Amino acid sequence: MKTILVVDDNADRMQQFAQGMQRYEVDIVFAQSNAEAMEKMEGRNFDAIALETYLPRDDDEYRRR
Repeated sequence: MKTILVVDDNADRMQQFAQGMQRYEVDIVFAQSNAEAMEKMEGRNFDAIALETYLPRDDDEYRRR
């Protein structure tokens, strides 16, 4: 099964994404910040990442990794 990481701080958009992907056999992992996404990526490979391009709550720490 393919695994997708979805990074978005908007719960409604994450739910819409999950509903749209129901017809496909994929495992979806959600993160609400870039920092959380980085934690979830440690030691794990994803087949795709859907990333919101602007997450206002994030600080610059994740960019330094």
